[in-house]
Amino acid sequence: MKVSILIPCLDKPTRLLKLLRLQKYPENIELEIVMDAAEGISKARNNCIKKSNGDIIIFLDSDCFPICDDWISKIIDHTKKFGVVVGKTLQQSNGGFIQGYITHKNGFGGTFTPTYTAITPLSVNIFCPMTNIGITKDILNRAGGFDEGLFAGEDIDFMFRIKQNNKVYFIPDMVVEHVHSKHILSFLHKLYNRRNHYLNDSKLLKQKHSYLVHYNDARRKMILLPLFTLLLITIPFVYLFNRFKAFDFIVYFVESVAIWRSLI
Repeated sequence: MKVSILIPCLDKPTRLLKLLRLQKYPENIELEIVMDAAEGISKARNNCIKKSNGDIIIFLDSDCFPICDDWISKIIDHTKKFGVVVGKTLQQSNGGFIQGYITHKNGFGGTFTPTYTAITPLSVNIFCPMTNIGITKDILNRAGGFDEGLFAGEDIDFMFRIKQNNKVYFIPDMVVEHVHSKHILSFLHKLYNRRNHYLNDSKLLKQKHSYLVHYNDARRKMILLPLFTLLLITIPFVYLFNRFKAFDFIVYFVESVAIWRSLI
């Protein structure tokens, strides 16, 4: 049996490729890793689909890493049985501010961590990112590829089309770890670059699938993003003021001016 792992990526994911080479899977499996660096993740994934030869297609992102050495074997077995499966995507926990924020959001940045402890069919409105998914080639061909007119909601649109005629099963022990940006500036840069696409795509998803979750979340993010940025800019100054007793100095200065004015 042929199996294709599709990875859209701008740069060669060296660490991920090393981990995939260490994976255990049956000897009768012919495995290929297909990568594409096209601009726009929908186009990159579609190009990967065109280049793939697998009977089973596995979708994986370049910043998502299997945390068990039999991940490939599990996703193959479950895909053969159910047709379409999605595993758990965890956020890397390194104690950093950005990771803490994303983990708190529990869904932002591609995380998918439902509380099911057993194999469970997912309802239509449950969002699952394309970071840990197995699907048979025939089901994929019937559903079609990714809408290249969508920038930030292509995975939601794709899974809605898949779920119209197929059940998607959640596999709790099929786990990858998502490593997000650790730097605040790169995190904010990514958010600002995506904000218009995110809102526009959420409107299209609302029209196509009556999907309001993404739309409401997009509007909320557009309001909160400037406030979040202002907060991040302000916190260091507050810390420095407090560290060097600058607030005390300002208070003393104002009191001194008041006393001086009362004397004259």
